[in-house]
Amino acid sequence: MGNTIFIAGAYGTGKSTLCSKLSAKMQIPFFSVGDLISEISGKQYGANKAVSDKKRNQMLLAKKVQELNRIHSPIILAGHFCIFNKSNEIEMLPDSVFHEINMNRLCF
Repeated sequence: MGNTIFIAGAYGTGKSTLCSKLSAKMQIPFFSVGDLISEISGKQYGANKAVSDKKRNQMLLAKKVQELNRIHSPIILAGHFCIFNKSNEIEMLPDSVFHEINMNRLCF
């Protein structure tokens, strides 16, 4: 059984607000995928959140979520199924990412 409740949605739809409320009510830690990737990579993303190295970011994210799952079980994670690349084109994230983050529940 997975240790990650993944809340997905488009940019600016209130994922973080929902996750914060769920976190408080359920007493489960909440993390934003974008914040975790920025923290690990040291990169800050602009308003469109364009990503230049999707594969590296997802590897960093999977490793960080696995670390968090060793400390907290379960966690709530807010993120996306697709991203904007550096050319502002939409790219789907590979299914393998969602397996690597040990996803138990999916909400969108």
